[in-house]
Amino acid sequence: PLEPPSFGSAQQIADGVYWLRIPLPMELNHINVWLMDDGYGWLLVDTGMAEDVCRKAWLELEQHALDGRPLRRLFVTHDHPDHMGLAPWLAERHGATVWMSERANRSSGEFLRTEPGALEARVRAFLHRHGVEMREGESARGDHRAWFGGWPALGRAPADGDVVEAGRGRWQVIETGGHCRGHLCLYDAD
Repeated sequence: PLEPPSFGSAQQIADGVYWLRIPLPMELNHINVWLMDDGYGWLLVDTGMAEDVCRKAWLELEQHALDGRPLRRLFVTHDHPDHMGLAPWLAERHGATVWMSERANRSSGEFLRTEPGALEARVRAFLHRHGVEMREGESARGDHRAWFGGWPALGRAPADGDVVEAGRGRWQVIETGGHCRGHLCLYDAD
């Protein structure tokens, strides 16, 4: 088996496909992201969250792993902040287009526009319906909007069955529903 890449570096796993790790400031201490050769630039699959430790890792990757080429496309698999949080920042830095499912983009926008008190009440109601009782004054910790870094402009909304060319190959888009609504995966179509 391959050893994971160190933070700030990329490990080639196939022709034109690289594995990167972005640190996270939480118990889940990293996210795996994927860099694919995209001609004169790169396609990036997922981003890390909008936290300084993630931005610092990206600044190192820009110096050591991108070979002076920009990110051209950001393929966001789903709307959780560790997967899309830095999309607005990276899109602006590189002039990249954000690709994510229409459903995930809409869901993240709705979340980011929800008033914090209403969001707290919604999370509490969800937890209560599933048998979790919270003490008075205990936070439901549902407001993670700072981890998102904003709502990225949707450049393209790939859908189930589409084919994406990158990494010197072709990748079929598969929409899965197990992790969250609008979650997209890439499957080697060659």
